Amino acid sequence: MQGADFILDSVAKEGIDHLFMVPGELIDQFLPAFGRQTVLTPIVAAQDGGVAYILS
Repeated sequence: MQGADFILDSVAKEGIDHLFMVPGELIDQFLPAFGRQTVLTPIVAAQDGGVAYILS
């Protein structure tokens, strides 16, 4: 397990089932970790304005 796996497991244990993200270097390490778990559904928006629109 890598650090990203522990973070995603902790988020899933809180009852969260979707995770909104903006593409970039900071999320690159999380993408393989999403493939190793089944609880969270990643939603990657093209830009931060897209995430704000999705959440409103």
